[in-house]
Amino acid sequence: MGIVMRQYNEFYIKLQKEFKSAHNLVVETMPAKFSKKDYVKKFNPVVK
Repeated sequence: MGIVMRQYNEFYIKLQKEFKSAHNLVVETMPAKFSKKDYVKKFNPVVK
């Protein structure tokens, strides 16, 4: 089980790093007055 757990952790950490840079790029391109509520409305269509 240790080998599988290490592989999973390695994959998860790599995924987090990739997502974080993409997420930060999106956040940097948003207008200064773009609020958290606006962010949720824009990127989560389920929220009304």
